[in-house]
Amino acid sequence: MSCQKLSINVKERPKNSQLELTNERRVLQRGEKVIEIEVCDLERILFHFKSNNDPGFVYLVHALPKTSPFFSPFLYKRVSFEKVDKHNYLTISKRGVLQYTKNHMQFTKLDEFRSRYEAHSSLMKVRRQTGRSTEAHCFSHYSLNVLIPGQ
Repeated sequence: MSCQKLSINVKERPKNSQLELTNERRVLQRGEKVIEIEVCDLERILFHFKSNNDPGFVYLVHALPKTSPFFSPFLYKRVSFEKVDKHNYLTISKRGVLQYTKNHMQFTKLDEFRSRYEAHSSLMKVRRQTGRSTEAHCFSHYSLNVLIPGQ
């Protein structure tokens, strides 16, 4: 049996298609409480993988624990593999989002995940405009159990 030499021609990506590697600082406020956290620009990451032929992926973890009053199911920070919470993290690639939890893995196509993210963002805008925390609590429950099943 003979082996054939495989040659792959890899073109350099244009600079504008490079995905920003850093997280950004964001200030969150609920009533009197104010915190500053590090988060990724999820919309930029989703746009990057939708618009570019990037064969890579990124690791994301929740920016806050689920017990935090500031928790949001779509508030993530980008991390290296070494800093991943091995019991709960996501990978995002051109094909979609793979969520890893302690006992479960779930794949969601990129367009479906983006739709869920946009629905969540729209409802959070309504919440901020009305200032009704009861609706936010109900939607938080909806987000965790319907928009992102398996969490």
